[in-house]
Amino acid sequence: MTTPTNASWRPLWERQAGQTGERELVEGVPDYLEPYVTRWLNRALLSHRGLDTSIQLRIRKQIYGPRPHPQTGPPLNLDEDGLLEAIDAALATQAPLIKAKGLEYRERSRDWIIHVKELHFRLTEAGSAWQPTEDLDGLERRVDETVAQAAKATIAAAPTDAAAHLKAAWSATYGFNPDPEKAYSQAIKAAEAVVIPATIPKDGRPTLGLALSHLENTAGKWTTVLHDKSGNPAPAQPIIGLIKLLWEGQRDRHAGGPTSQKTTQEAAEAAVHAAVLIVQWFNSKAIVKNP
Repeated sequence: MTTPTNASWRPLWERQAGQTGERELVEGVPDYLEPYVTRWLNRALLSHRGLDTSIQLRIRKQIYGPRPHPQTGPPLNLDEDGLLEAIDAALATQAPLIKAKGLEYRERSRDWIIHVKELHFRLTEAGSAWQPTEDLDGLERRVDETVAQAAKATIAAAPTDAAAHLKAAWSATYGFNPDPEKAYSQAIKAAEAVVIPATIPKDGRPTLGLALSHLENTAGKWTTVLHDKSGNPAPAQPIIGLIKLLWEGQRDRHAGGPTSQKTTQEAAEAAVHAAVLIVQWFNSKAIVKNP
């Protein structure tokens, strides 16, 4: 989901202070954003019966305070983290509505999509670090738009298995509740989905590690569509090196071993973007094996 904005725009007081360029993204729900976010969530709760119960059960927090209003119902009683958690849960709860079939769901689905697109636009205007996912099924951390679009284009063009693993890796990396270990594991699986068929398709128990060994042992036969300074097809060592880095960088694969380490958020982010490049190169035949 994209929203047209002028990312380099700054208010007058910042321009007068000599501040230029894009502003830093804002974590949480600052005071200037809280009234809008609260109204958005209240409208969602009033328009969709039972949504409040689903949210409370999902986030395991009481979302209402005392003293209900006769028109608007009970007031929300959530801090900034709770507001984001409730919105993330609301999106996840309502996501099946978008895919539901039948006339009885069409209008409700349309209204919900409009409601979420408004949220996306306002969060972008406010410089929030969060936005609804492309599938409108939760919140995700905002990533540089050029980088995000490149990843989405790769996912859209990739084989089914690779696309599913890349999407899962992206969600586990940038979702509201990130899971770095899952993200790294899914990035490995996405790379395996394109590298193994191109290298060791007949292996009975293939892994990215075995595919990497094949690439290293036959490196002289692999070239890329790029050319070196002599005008010859450039060798594939850089992409092979990236695969090696991705494979050997997963230090949580053998838990408890002497070199085992917990996967960090930073490592997960690097892994998913490495996997995007690997999938794109193999899927587009940017790396080829010569006879």
